[in-house]
Amino acid sequence: MDTFLVWRERLTRCGLLAGGIATATLLAVPTAPATADAPDVPDDVSQAFNGEALSHLREMNATDMEKSGVRTTNVSAATDFGDPRQIHMWSANLLASAAVDEPVEAMLEWVAPILDENGDALGTYRVWRSAPDRAAEFATYDGEVELGESLESVPLDATLIGDVETGGWFWLADGEVTPLNDLARAEVPRSVPVSEVASIVSARHQAMLAMSTEEDSAGGAPVQRAAIDSDGFNWPLVAGSGALVLVGVAGALVVTVRGRRRPA
Repeated sequence: MDTFLVWRERLTRCGLLAGGIATATLLAVPTAPATADAPDVPDDVSQAFNGEALSHLREMNATDMEKSGVRTTNVSAATDFGDPRQIHMWSANLLASAAVDEPVEAMLEWVAPILDENGDALGTYRVWRSAPDRAAEFATYDGEVELGESLESVPLDATLIGDVETGGWFWLADGEVTPLNDLARAEVPRSVPVSEVASIVSARHQAMLAMSTEEDSAGGAPVQRAAIDSDGFNWPLVAGSGALVLVGVAGALVVTVRGRRRPA
C-alpha cells in the first residue's frame, strides 16, 4: 500500500472518511519527519507563488464570484503573496502514544498569505506536489484572514502544523507549540511545551478512534459521547451516518476547490 493510501486509511479510521462520506480528505503526501531548522523554499514552490500565479488567482476568483456570489471569498484586491511555508502534520507516533521524539511529519504542501497592496491578509493560497518528483502546482485558496495574518508573525525557522482532525493551526519552535487560530486556541490556549500538546492531541485522537470503533460495533447507529483530554476538557463528539466529527468544527475541515478536497 502506498503512502497516500496509508494516510487515507488512517483518516478513515478516525471517522473523517468513514462510510464513504468524506468530511476531510488528505491529498498531500507525507515526507520525512521535519527537522529543527526550516529548509529553504524549493525553486518549484517559489515559482508556484509567482506573479503568474497571482494573476491566475484573481481570474479564478472572479469566475468563482460570478458563479457563487457572496458565498465565495473575495480576493480581487490581491497584489502579492507572503512567505510560503511548508505544512506539517502530527506524526503517527505522537497520535498513537504522545511520543515527541519526532512530533510532526512534513507534507508536500505549502501555504502563504494572500496580501493586498497595504500588506493586509485576504486569505491563504496553497500549492502542492502530487508526488515527490512532481513540480508544485496550485491546490486551493480560501478567505482565512485570521490564518493569513497569523502566518505573517510566525518565525521563518518555525515549523507550521495543520491539524487535519480539528482545523487548528500551530507553529513549533524550540520545543514550544503556539496556537495560530481560534480552533487551535480552543484546545491549546497559549504556548506550551510540545509534550503537553502531544498528550492532548493523542488523547483526542484516541477518543475519536474509540468512538469510531463503538459506532462500527453498534452497526453504524449514531452515538454521542464526551471525550476527556488530559486537562479535563470535554470534547463532544458525534458519530453518525459513517462520519465522526468534532462538533462545531466539521465545516472548517473541508475546503473544496474545483472538486478537490484538502486538509483545512
